[in-house]
Amino acid sequence: MVRAAMWEANMRSVFAALAVLCATACATGPDLTPKSGIPVDATSVVYKDHTYTAGDHVRIRQTAGTFKPKDTGNVIDIRAETGRTGIVLGGMKSTNPESADDPIQILLVRFDPQMWHDTSSSQAEVALEPFEATIHADYMEALPKPAK
Repeated sequence: MVRAAMWEANMRSVFAALAVLCATACATGPDLTPKSGIPVDATSVVYKDHTYTAGDHVRIRQTAGTFKPKDTGNVIDIRAETGRTGIVLGGMKSTNPESADDPIQILLVRFDPQMWHDTSSSQAEVALEPFEATIHADYMEALPKPAK
């Protein structure tokens, strides 16, 4: 009888700890701190008819040039191709603004691990781990928010 009571008390403690752990896991989202050390100037960017906010899931909607080895860790440039996905970390001011009042239009995105093509003559397919790079908001589109 005493063992059963002790077991029951222990199980209540275990279930309470699991409930706290699950609540914490559900309440926190992805870490939006740039691992690249690139500072962001804003947590949201309004561009045309959309507001991009840190934490938004996005994809490249239109081919946007290349990402450099310093960003990707690959040995040569990677093509910024349509359909590649990531998460917005924030917005950055342009390095060459036309005026001090220019709106922020550059997004810092942590791209998901996925297949990319390099810029070699064979355009080899390359599997990359997550990396962070800047891209103009005009080349991006927001993905639908996940259902809760």
